[in-house]
Amino acid sequence: MQTILRSSMMDVRSQKKALRKQVEGALRAMTPGAIVAQSNALAQHIIALDAIRTAQCVCVYLSMEHEARTAPILTQLFAAGKKVYVPKVTGMRSEDMVMLQVDSENEMASFPKSKWGIPEPPELLPNGTPRINALDALDIDVVLVPGVAFDAHRNRLGHGKGYYDCFFQRYALRNGGELPATIGLALDVQMVPAVPTSDHDKVLDMVATPTGVLQ
Repeated sequence: MQTILRSSMMDVRSQKKALRKQVEGALRAMTPGAIVAQSNALAQHIIALDAIRTAQCVCVYLSMEHEARTAPILTQLFAAGKKVYVPKVTGMRSEDMVMLQVDSENEMASFPKSKWGIPEPPELLPNGTPRINALDALDIDVVLVPGVAFDAHRNRLGHGKGYYDCFFQRYALRNGGELPATIGLALDVQMVPAVPTSDHDKVLDMVATPTGVLQ
């Protein structure tokens, strides 16, 4: 039985690896203009969601070059007076991602960039006090989740680091098992017929695309 389970796990890992390669290639082939146009359409669907309109606090990733842009969403969130958290990766382990509060787009423009070219907030504010950490405040209403691929059943394929899965586990552990709403952001080429999944993979509550939202 253990041999069968190990073989099955290896099959899923190899399927995930192949799908990542396929979708990442399709994303690299997209023009910047197409990514911006699809991101703007996607942002309109996100901002119109009841879950976003009623949220007081939203966690938003800051986008890499070849993924759905979150800048249009952030502009709307700050304009609406929402509290915003963004991720910061502090190491290579799956637990080495924190969500820190940011106050404005102007502030984010000054953030140093990670090795992936993603702006990340310093852990300390300019006055030397620590930024508010979402795992301490436990006040997130919605998390906008990046990924490589998604399917119509709201399964998500990440980049393989496990940062978000681990963050959700730690948040639930501290919050009595409760999680905020989770929404994946997908450009058209990131929607696939089926995402290979493992037991620890979380099904999202929604996936937003340029044409609408899967719930």
